[in-house]
Amino acid sequence: IFLQDAILEPFGTHVFGMSQTETSRFQQSWGVGALLGMLIIGMFSSLFRIAKKNLAILGGLTIATSLAIIAIAGLTHQGMLINPALLLLGLGIGSFNIGALSMMMEMTIEGQAGLFMGIWGMAQGLGNGVANILSGALLTLFVESGLLSATVGYSLIFGAEALIMVVAIGILRSVNVQEFKGLTRKEIGTALAMDTAN
Repeated sequence: IFLQDAILEPFGTHVFGMSQTETSRFQQSWGVGALLGMLIIGMFSSLFRIAKKNLAILGGLTIATSLAIIAIAGLTHQGMLINPALLLLGLGIGSFNIGALSMMMEMTIEGQAGLFMGIWGMAQGLGNGVANILSGALLTLFVESGLLSATVGYSLIFGAEALIMVVAIGILRSVNVQEFKGLTRKEIGTALAMDTAN
């Protein structure tokens, strides 16, 4: 999700020749979409019983689709697709956040909610940092080095992001909340200690 943060505005400038004023609206587009997504999914899930994992999967698929549209827009020079794709990206992020956060809360064990919230926050921060480093490295490798044109390089990066999101959805599908809740505190403590040691 965060891979697009650092490269979205340069993408608009390098591929479409957009001004800084135009590209600065990109974050507003997906930010509004994220708020709308959280609001819509929040209301929808309060009216209908939907598995939290399914909400996260729906959000992930929407994110992957929007990133693929951005990649195609870059390759075909269809700048009019960017803002709708960013709104769709935001809707997907909203759905994913509601589903994943709710699912994480379902997986908490009594007396461990603070620990899980801390882990969630740490994962978000690490994900954001790693994504910014990775997207910058890919941009340098593909575009700034002259290896690929800006059009192809950016589209390849956004396409790779879509593919990574699909892989993440595959991993998410294998998570079983009920099995996780069946773990004892001792087993979780042992797993966390092993992870810390690594």
